[in-house]
Amino acid sequence: MKQRKIKRGNFKEAQEAHVKLLYLQGFSIQEIIEQTDMNYTQIERLLIKTNLKNKPKHFKLKEKEEVIASLFKKGITPEKIGSEVNLKTKGVKTILKKMGLMEYRKLYAGHYFDKQSDVDDYKNKLKLQIKEGRDSGKNARAIANELNVSVYIVSNYLKHI
Repeated sequence: MKQRKIKRGNFKEAQEAHVKLLYLQGFSIQEIIEQTDMNYTQIERLLIKTNLKNKPKHFKLKEKEEVIASLFKKGITPEKIGSEVNLKTKGVKTILKKMGLMEYRKLYAGHYFDKQSDVDDYKNKLKLQIKEGRDSGKNARAIANELNVSVYIVSNYLKHI
């Protein structure tokens, strides 16, 4: 394929055409940045201006809450919702909790719990099992392996029992 010489005035147009071509060929914006001297914002604006990429979604808070609720009810994760509405995951979870759509979810020792009382019950049960393991002469690692929890958790409980 022959390469045409580019006049100075047409350089910007040629660069824009090159960026559009790369994007249409499936290159990511990061890959296009590496091949051109344009930055992310310049490339994104060009792609939005030429309708090759959608504008980032900006919503008013009420609209965001409705969109977040709708997406969550469809089973979409808070992480994906956050990227969709330009919010951090923590913000999405806060809104979902405020709307009563997401309950308390706590990860402890590899298990998710919906209520703090469930976490407390699990901890109490774990303490008893750790105490029984210690009383039977097992070391922290053996107890941890048996209960399928970290050695750190077992060691921490053993310090306080």
